[in-house]
Formats: sequence, structure tokens, C-alpha cells
Amino acid sequence: MNQQASRFELPMDMRLLEKMTPQDYIRKYCFISSRRENLYSKIFMKYRNREHRLLVKDLPKAMKDVMVDSVDNEKVSQVCDLLLISHDEALDYKTFSGAAAVAERLLYHKFITEETQGMPEFKREKIECADFGALEWKFRGVNVNPAMRKLLSDISS
Repeated sequence: MNQQASRFELPMDMRLLEKMTPQDYIRKYCFISSRRENLYSKIFMKYRNREHRLLVKDLPKAMKDVMVDSVDNEKVSQVCDLLLISHDEALDYKTFSGAAAVAERLLYHKFITEETQGMPEFKREKIECADFGALEWKFRGVNVNPAMRKLLSDISS
């Protein structure tokens, strides 16, 4: 697990976030590396239903496969709450992969070691660091809803 498995970006016009939900955001501004994309795709295919959707009830099993049993149901619930995913929802692939990327980002600190902390492949990409630098300043004059604000703050820390 490293922080370059996915990249989160901010829109050039921060006002676009005003009407966006957390799920809209991860569908549009979360970019998954090709290696991670392959993993997420295989896991999504394993758990999807006939309508090519992943039921939220199957999300804990899918997330455990993504993170090799390193995530518990409570953490999956926290990700669902953060992304405003309801318990009766069925996720498309893009939403599932974004949710998995968010979960990995939130759990990353549990897996960093002193040896890996300074290694370039375990740091966020420079473009993401630039995007999320001075996030609070970028929010000035923009009416971003509290759920979006929390998501962006959580993934940027």
C-alpha cells in the first residue's frame, strides 16, 4: 500500500465543489494507478450483482479483499459515512474504486514504517500535494458543504 496507488485532485474552479456530493467528487477527481485499477476491477467483478453493481452489504468483504484483511467493518462504515453511501445502495465500479482509494488513503498511516516513510514511492504525488496545499485558503469564498469539506480534509491529511 502506498499513497501513489491513487491521486486526488481539486477542480480549477473550486466553486464546482459547491454542488458536488462526496460520491460525485470521487467519481470525477479520483485517479487510480493502473496496477490498483486491475486489483479493484477484479474484486468488483467478484462481488458485483447481475446489474453490474456492488451492494453495500458486500462492501466489507470487497474492501477486505482490497486491503488483505487490514480493514474492519467499522472502518468500512466510516468510509460509507464519509462518502454519504447509504446501506441500501448499489455501487457502480467508479464509486467502488473511489471508495476503495479513500479507504486506503485513510488507513495508510497504519502501514507506514520508519523505513518507508521517506521513500518517494510512499509519498503523495507532487501534483496532489500542490492541489491540496493551503486547502482552507482555497475554501475561502466557496460554499462547500460540510460533507465535501470533511472528505477533502481527511484525504489531504
